[in-house]
Amino acid sequence: TVLQDDILDETVQYVSQNGTLVFGTCSVFQRENEDRVSAFLERHPDWKCVKQTRLDVSDLADGFFAAHLTRE
Repeated sequence: TVLQDDILDETVQYVSQNGTLVFGTCSVFQRENEDRVSAFLERHPDWKCVKQTRLDVSDLADGFFAAHLTRE
């Protein structure tokens, strides 16, 4: 989770105001997904989460998570 936080924090410098960042993982664990988004938003109050989606593991696919983040 530290690496994920570091990557997100480093990425913000490349996103302009009103820009979009998609955070995606191949994980179904809350601590690697929703918790990372919440921690990111606490560290970066000029950002908001527009939508989060988690697809759980099924017979047809592995799990996946995506969050649509925007810089205000």
